[in-house]
Amino acid sequence: VVSSRQMLTWIDARNNSSISSISGDTNSLNFSVSADPNARGLQAMVPLPVGKTVSVNGVQRDSTTPVTRSFQVIKGAQYVVFPVVSASYTITFEADTTPPTVTAVSPENNALGVSINTTVTVTFSEPMNGLTINSSTIELRDASNASVNATVSYDAASLTATAVLTPSSSLAYASAYTLTVKSGSTGVKDVALNALASDYTSTFSTIGQTYTIWPANPTPVTLNVADSAAIEVGVKFRSDVNGY
Repeated sequence: VVSSRQMLTWIDARNNSSISSISGDTNSLNFSVSADPNARGLQAMVPLPVGKTVSVNGVQRDSTTPVTRSFQVIKGAQYVVFPVVSASYTITFEADTTPPTVTAVSPENNALGVSINTTVTVTFSEPMNGLTINSSTIELRDASNASVNATVSYDAASLTATAVLTPSSSLAYASAYTLTVKSGSTGVKDVALNALASDYTSTFSTIGQTYTIWPANPTPVTLNVADSAAIEVGVKFRSDVNGY
């Protein structure tokens, strides 16, 4: 439980902390932090120059100590985020030439028995340019190669680089589908505008349709009866559609 006094102390300490002596260019950035002694959990958020990433050990405190950092995408802009105390900091940038990759899909490749109401998710290795994530760059096709009408969304504010493809209607039973994430100049790109190196494809098959000859909630006319002898019963039916 945090008291109002503790909350005010934390807010005042945060507001009393400051950044100064900012200098640098698209290759490096230098600045100093003056943290209030009562400040806890202070973090710096520095926007990355377009086409740049932070080099290995690229965040240094007092020019000697590497600082652990992470990346966040907020409203389409990528930031490097790291904890700060009273000290001087240097961030070294380098050109980002590494293309993104697809690290996971759901349903998994070659999955069987997938629900006809499934959505398809694609997870990338790094934050992506949301403008390149759409139904033209991520598509689903059926066994006849017909495109499945779907919407594609990407949450740039989240910490995961995941796109979600949502079909506009249920998929067909017992059918194969192919997911394609497109590469190249007209495909998906990361925030530094590096394109996926090659098209990514995966396939899955939906569950077969099931039928029943029984009513949903069968109730016998007589719930209980004094049965003094065993009898053998059975049922015979004919299907109007092929099955397995």
